[in-house]
Amino acid sequence: MSRRFVIILLWILLPLWAAGQPYLKNLEIMVNVRNNGDAVVTQTRTMTITSKGTECYIPMEGLRGITLSGFKVSDETGKDYTLVGWDVSATRRQKEGRCGIISKGEGAYELCWGLDELKDGETEKDKIYTISYTLGSLMKSYNEAEGFNHLFVGAGIYPLPDKVKLRVSIDSVQIDTSNARGWAFGYYGSTAFKDGGFEAWTDDFNSGSRMIVMLALKKDIIHPADTLDQDFQTVVDRALEGANFGGEYSGDNYVFTDDWAKWICGKFGIKNARVVDNVSTGICFALTGVFIFFLAFLKTLLTYLAYFISLKPLRILIRRKKVRSKIKKGLSPWQRELPFNGSLFAANKSLNSLSYKENPDINDVLGAFILRLFQRGELLLTVEDGKQTIKIGEHTDQTDNPEDSEGNIKSPSDIKMENTLYYIFKSAAGKDGVLQENELKRWLKNKSSYADKLLELRKTASPVNNDELAGLMRLKKFLQDFTLIDERGVMEVKLWDEYLVFATLLGIADQVMKDFRKVCPEYFAMSKFAQTMETSSFDFSSTVGYIAHYTSNAAVYSSLMHERAATSTSLWSGGSGHSSYSGGGGHSSYSGGGGYSGGGGGGGIR
Repeated sequence: MSRRFVIILLWILLPLWAAGQPYLKNLEIMVNVRNNGDAVVTQTRTMTITSKGTECYIPMEGLRGITLSGFKVSDETGKDYTLVGWDVSATRRQKEGRCGIISKGEGAYELCWGLDELKDGETEKDKIYTISYTLGSLMKSYNEAEGFNHLFVGAGIYPLPDKVKLRVSIDSVQIDTSNARGWAFGYYGSTAFKDGGFEAWTDDFNSGSRMIVMLALKKDIIHPADTLDQDFQTVVDRALEGANFGGEYSGDNYVFTDDWAKWICGKFGIKNARVVDNVSTGICFALTGVFIFFLAFLKTLLTYLAYFISLKPLRILIRRKKVRSKIKKGLSPWQRELPFNGSLFAANKSLNSLSYKENPDINDVLGAFILRLFQRGELLLTVEDGKQTIKIGEHTDQTDNPEDSEGNIKSPSDIKMENTLYYIFKSAAGKDGVLQENELKRWLKNKSSYADKLLELRKTASPVNNDELAGLMRLKKFLQDFTLIDERGVMEVKLWDEYLVFATLLGIADQVMKDFRKVCPEYFAMSKFAQTMETSSFDFSSTVGYIAHYTSNAAVYSSLMHERAATSTSLWSGGSGHSSYSGGGGHSSYSGGGGYSGGGGGGGIR
């Protein structure tokens, strides 16, 4: 699309589009934190109002132990607005010069104030609104720091501000990188410690932008009244998930549209350059989107080409054909004996050799190992008040005695993995001995070496024993056809227990359980483990699968966090730059910022 065509479109459409649009030139927010952790927030909105809407409002949600008080509004004339019970349906004339708070319930509020009536002949009016309120206990005391992570400007504000600037100051204290750390999320822009405070600002606040600010102070600089028994590092870690402070974005990338927005405004006498800029930017973004889609397609194509050139798919295909050939050449399509001498670890590594995935899923193999822990009573499923609870039982370490009662030698790799899993679960469960998902994720996050041990289950066998792998496939066929086979041999409880373990590894545990009930219901009377499954009011297989799923997710999350931490530092080390953990100023991150208090979508004129 030519530049001339863009100009023609703008020439035709923009005067119609921009007419009657309100304009927010500047949004400035001052946050002054007192010694007790309360914060006085003062917003200054420099804007042009039109006939659109009857009021402005600021949404407040998810305050999480933060109180709201002291709401006041004034304007450029020095007039203080009257605080009244607020009625959104009132007319513009009735709202003029008044302000009020709407309680939405569950700690959600809207701070509202009325727009001026326009005089006869007026189409717009310049206003400067000053809004102030107090957030009680915004800053809280943590174990190693005082801090907050709060959303001050939500996404979807109307009209979009040309510029947003926020400054945090502390009563009677100068803060800088020697005693504080600061981060900002949700927008493209900058941050810095300036003149004894922390500042965040942008001149490109788009429709998806938010302004979240997180600040940490060294202990005893101030003394917040609200104390939490946790590390502020946990708040930082959550906020930094997915964050990117690299500063790749720059508003200069779109100077073309900014310049043309100014040119069009000059030609037509349009005051709101933001509207003009949004339309012209939209046209350019549409063209850019087509180009990016092409690049993404090209990248995907090249990735697949590189994958096939590596010959890995061909090697896997040949291996699969060899295994199928060995199965066909065998005397029977079924195998009753456990392959790999009953080793889950070896069987899983060989299964991975048949996967086209770079990082094979470990949910099934984890579920199989977890099932063994249940079989030995090292994990216990109980039901309390209609809820299932996973409790930690007594552990039997088989490292020094790998031989079972029938003289079979257990795989050292299996024993090591079972010991590792038990230690992880027991440590994560804590004093009450009850395993919970959030406890496991938190424990593994701080013990990444154990997460890496679990992720060893992604490894592929080298070399692959195709004979044993074919045996594993025959065993799978045997279990799948269990109800169709006439000769199944004498029912052996321990062997059938292991059948369930291998069925879990192979992803067919539910069907095998049903077949066991049809073919040999007495198994559930002879096996103590099977009795546990039968008496549970819950789907036992699903429970095991769920534990395996969140264990796998926790391990992957821990490994990723460890990789990130390896290139950064602790909360109080560093002091400047763009590193996620340095918090000393630089670029903001458009992504990240999770776990914040306050905020809510929308806001502005309605």
